[in-house]
Amino acid sequence: MRQNDITDEELVRRILLGEDHLFEKILVSYRDRVAALIFSLTGSQSDLGDIAQETFIAIYKNLASFQGRSSLGTWIYRITVNKCRDWQRRNYLRHPVELLGITGFNRASPRDGPNLEEQEVIRNAIGRLPEKYRLVIVLYYFHDLSCPEIADVLGLPKKTIETRLARGRNRIEKILDWGGESACTETRI
Repeated sequence: MRQNDITDEELVRRILLGEDHLFEKILVSYRDRVAALIFSLTGSQSDLGDIAQETFIAIYKNLASFQGRSSLGTWIYRITVNKCRDWQRRNYLRHPVELLGITGFNRASPRDGPNLEEQEVIRNAIGRLPEKYRLVIVLYYFHDLSCPEIADVLGLPKKTIETRLARGRNRIEKILDWGGESACTETRI
């Protein structure tokens, strides 16, 4: 991503050299995406602000570890996912994981998209997936990350991500059991 003709690498370099005020560019550029990912992974509106704050503090404190091998966005997503996992471990019994506010799931029909009832069914189906599948499904379909980007975020091989994506789709299809219709297609859900 370019910030007024400053590359992410240059932006990080300048922040590390003492131009702390430039961190606001990172905050402004990524806050909505970070918040959406946090909400998708935790389902907690009430804890979103705290998790986002922890995430951006971790980003700031760890900027020196950004080496540019992946994009800054991918690196930020990795930190966000880790903060969400920390939150889930701390709140495992207190908050069941629900994915709220998901839109854009398309069944194998030419309709514009699911109605509210179908969205709720889909949210519940995704929420029932084991974390390893749920995480890949959310990052791929609702945050538009490619399999190589997800592999970078999660520190896993691309083939593992592709396998988890396929298995996640299959599990959703079984959970939804829409009378033989394919709940997921090869296109984005």
